[in-house]
Amino acid sequence: MDVRAMTEPALTIGVTGLNCASCVARLERALGALPEVTRAEVNLARETVTIEAEGLPPARLAVGGPVQRNQSQ
Repeated sequence: MDVRAMTEPALTIGVTGLNCASCVARLERALGALPEVTRAEVNLARETVTIEAEGLPPARLAVGGPVQRNQSQ
């Protein structure tokens, strides 16, 4: 996990259903792949994800909806 201070607008939201470090890494990669996201940090113990978005106020960051487990993996 990156412990640098966040410099862009950030949004912290609750997340449930993560059971292991692999789930955390997968979610961080998926969020980090979004063009407006400069950094995503998932905290398994606190069940939160903090998203830093370049040039966007946190209220404008579109997360989409509930994240569903991919049953094929």
